[in-house]
Amino acid sequence: MLPNLKIKIKSLRFFKELAEKAKLFLEQNERELILAAGVFLALLIAFGSGILVGNNKPKEPLTIEEPAVAEEISSLRENLKIFNESPAPGSEIKKEEQNNFVASKNGEYYYPLDCAAANRIKDANKIFFASKEAAEQNGLKPSAYCKF
Repeated sequence: MLPNLKIKIKSLRFFKELAEKAKLFLEQNERELILAAGVFLALLIAFGSGILVGNNKPKEPLTIEEPAVAEEISSLRENLKIFNESPAPGSEIKKEEQNNFVASKNGEYYYPLDCAAANRIKDANKIFFASKEAAEQNGLKPSAYCKF
């Protein structure tokens, strides 16, 4: 025999054995394979119909709205900037004569100048008021830690 013929015979035997094993596997697992194929097709149909139905909905743009509180805070900060600005040149008055109360531009309470709590406010954040009424008109409340 020729060497090429031996190789062909061996490969034919291999494929014949492989085909027999595949046939035996299919016969033994026929029900499970049919069930798996049915489930796969059902899922494929459900997924495909979901995509088709979902594409018909118009996409709305995403909008982010600021809460009303943010507008109130920004308007309060604008009002407080007025008190933080320095007076015109030549009309400067000593703080002790003009202002009796202090508050933080970031806070919600006002303090007398001689209160220990007022000393904890950073100089950059201090705003001054001549009277209790002026502080309260800007939405501030009197501090419970100080005597008025």
